[in-house]
Amino acid sequence: MGIPFTSSETYRADDLNSLMEMVMAEDNNVCYTPLSNLKELKLSSDGKFYGAGFSENGLRAFTNWAGGGAHAYKVACEVEDTELAANILNAYLCKNNDRLKDKAQLVVNCNTNTIIGCVSNRYRDFSNTQFISRVLGTGRYNVVEGILKDTKLRVKLVEEESGWEVAKGDTIHNGMLLRNDVSGWGSLHTRLFCFRLKCTNGMMVSTKLLDCYIKHYGLEQRFNKKVEDLIELTKQQYEVLKERTRISVSIPFKPHVLVEEGAPLSWLPDWSNRIHLIPGHKYQPEARSERYTRTIEMVENAPRKYTGPVAMDAFGNNPKSIFHMASALSEYAHLQGDAELQEQIEEGAGQLVSWAAGKKEELLAA
Repeated sequence: MGIPFTSSETYRADDLNSLMEMVMAEDNNVCYTPLSNLKELKLSSDGKFYGAGFSENGLRAFTNWAGGGAHAYKVACEVEDTELAANILNAYLCKNNDRLKDKAQLVVNCNTNTIIGCVSNRYRDFSNTQFISRVLGTGRYNVVEGILKDTKLRVKLVEEESGWEVAKGDTIHNGMLLRNDVSGWGSLHTRLFCFRLKCTNGMMVSTKLLDCYIKHYGLEQRFNKKVEDLIELTKQQYEVLKERTRISVSIPFKPHVLVEEGAPLSWLPDWSNRIHLIPGHKYQPEARSERYTRTIEMVENAPRKYTGPVAMDAFGNNPKSIFHMASALSEYAHLQGDAELQEQIEEGAGQLVSWAAGKKEELLAA
């Protein structure tokens, strides 16, 4: 059994009012407790810390700060006796007591009395409510989707006045993906995507021009300036997003060409480097032939496996272009109900579009 931890609930919002209610409730529930305020750093025999339980990420962060890293976390989870697991962690806490009290603070969900993270005393708290409000102040946006787990937020916003057509009757809007976490598990992060009205999904298109993120550190005034610059720099990439999307419409979806040219395959949910062809890797001819055939089959089957009803109505199992395949992938991702899988597929689809835009001449000539 080890140290018990609670499963974290995932919350979703699909409009501005429900999004703001969701993140404001989270703001009210989260508090920071410096370890220097505590007399003794010690888990009780039931695996709790001053009566507070742990989330999975909270336990992972706590054991890391205690000095045991991944090994201590593994022991905390796998030792059958809870009291024994607590004693093992207490040994780490005793050894690193002064450092922890001097440098660390707990992130606690006060509503459930659960430790959800552990961060430095220099950590700059910039809440999800603050981040969303700051972006909303730069334009007129609609909320496509908001997902919150513990304090890990992922929001898609679409600019109302940014519509443009990739084909007659097929309108795209510019969108901005926001990610933030205030329990030590992520930075403020922005990314672009295009929102296809015809499919009502958020197809991710990664521009990869800038590292659009900010770590939760720094003086308040300087940090706020970084947030303003982050949002502005992201919006300046809209024209790149538009151009890459238009290019992807012109490039046919040909599985054998994609594999031969070394296309990224992270957009395939069941892709694995160990099984399929790794672009640029040196194989013996027989091994390469086997992996090549297997990879081609997987890419050829993708339009049948990873799609949705709107994509099926539009082009069935034969996507006309890279853009249409990426759109089908995004629709499939949206229908899965798994936030992490959805993010993986959408970002993979964006990588495919960005890669195709950079290889336009070779792909059109093939």
